[in-house]
Amino acid sequence: MARRKKRKPYCLWCKRELHKSDAPGGLAFTKDHIYLRSLGGGKWYPCCRACNSVKADLTPEEWDRFREKHPRWWTLYPRTARQIGGFDV
Repeated sequence: MARRKKRKPYCLWCKRELHKSDAPGGLAFTKDHIYLRSLGGGKWYPCCRACNSVKADLTPEEWDRFREKHPRWWTLYPRTARQIGGFDV
């Protein structure tokens, strides 16, 4: 029986291939809770350090608005979306 090749993880948001979690830079693997755990969000998705840091504590709706205004949002790392602004209605 053929062994299944393990798929490499990709960031949920920017779709770039993730590196090991201890790797330096913005492409290190992190876990993004779409909704904050404090708001009942328990499920996590693979996310690069850059996107997870920029997204910070935004809700999915705020994050969608921010990404519309900043098409290359991952280049803004290490700043957060709240520091940059541009997600308010």
